Amino acid sequence: MHYLKRHAPRITVLALLCVSAGYVWTTASIPLDFWSESERFNARSMPYLAGGAACVVALLLLIWPGARPSLKAYDIALPRPGTRAFGSLTLISLMFLYPPGLEWLGFPLATTVFLSAAFRVMGERRWRRGIAVAVALAGCFWFAMNALGIHLEPAPWFLRGVVGD
Repeated sequence: MHYLKRHAPRITVLALLCVSAGYVWTTASIPLDFWSESERFNARSMPYLAGGAACVVALLLLIWPGARPSLKAYDIALPRPGTRAFGSLTLISLMFLYPPGLEWLGFPLATTVFLSAAFRVMGERRWRRGIAVAVALAGCFWFAMNALGIHLEPAPWFLRGVVGD
């Protein structure tokens, strides 16, 4: 156990490097349309960039000596009820509820609900400001994706005739 505590940063960085390398490797299996194969920016560009950047960061962390943290920093302490465990579990459950919410509510509404609930869980007390920021972020992102020609479902199934295509 002492060995794991002492080498925990290196083991973590090695795990990051393995996950990043696997991400870059699986990016090659993203199918491309025949007209986008010759383009410089296609469906594989951003995953290659993100995975490559993560590999470079992991390699730099592995090579760079860095500061040695105390061994007490890696002691495992389970969260007690009433601490931040409830907030963490709530955020994780919100992340699991977001994809079905996209299908049921549409992108702008689901993203607004998700972000405003996440802001509230993270401690934002001014709920009007949280909702305003969530609406602005979801709306701007949806309009940007629309301008780029990327379709994100705009409204719930019962509003598609009014708002949708």
